[in-house]
Amino acid sequence: MGGKDTFSFRLKNGFQIDVPRKMMPPFKESFFDRVYLKNFPNGQLKTENPTIIDIGGNVGFFSLFMLSQFPKAKVIAFEPMPFNFQQLAHYQSTYSTLDWTIENKAVSSNRDGIKLFSSTIDGFSTMASVFTDQGKGEEINVETVVFSDVIETYGLTKIDLMKLDCEGSEYAILYGMSDDQFDLVSNFSIETHPGQSGNQNHSALVSFLKEKKYDLVDQMNSDGTGYIWAWR
Repeated sequence: MGGKDTFSFRLKNGFQIDVPRKMMPPFKESFFDRVYLKNFPNGQLKTENPTIIDIGGNVGFFSLFMLSQFPKAKVIAFEPMPFNFQQLAHYQSTYSTLDWTIENKAVSSNRDGIKLFSSTIDGFSTMASVFTDQGKGEEINVETVVFSDVIETYGLTKIDLMKLDCEGSEYAILYGMSDDQFDLVSNFSIETHPGQSGNQNHSALVSFLKEKKYDLVDQMNSDGTGYIWAWR
């Protein structure tokens, strides 16, 4: 272990990750609980070099977890919040030999930028949402990219896993995807957040993905948040 404010984890594959105490919950979520993978069928990621899109990369723990499991993976992560992105960039530079690209942008349905609401702008945050409520009084305008541009920019012909933990933006992203774009994505891991219109909720998104011919397992919490693990 490191000092009282930072923990140092040494993994079997040679990774060493220093985690500030305040960032332990999302680290635990990805590395200990494996929440983004836990309900996929065994062996669902069938390749040693998967292409992974991490939307809502936060400080990088999900990306790091996937790269620790699949060192030959190609990971593209998007994180719009400045402090989180700074930490994400630190981890990326620490593991500069990996195929890990990061962008300080949100994935959205437009290229004009969006407003996010958070409890803090200058510090670590796990909640920066397109939806406003009393607990997120700070506002920030962030740059955006649309999913079609991601595909074109990186020349993607397949996406083995697309993870979305983007505090409400999942609806605009997924509902805006074309059938051809869905055909690129073998697996989705999605954290859902209740929104402000009739189709911005967990159950609506489950139904939508079933219509797109994905098999899935889902878990909905009492507060309306939840997880969806979907595959073809």
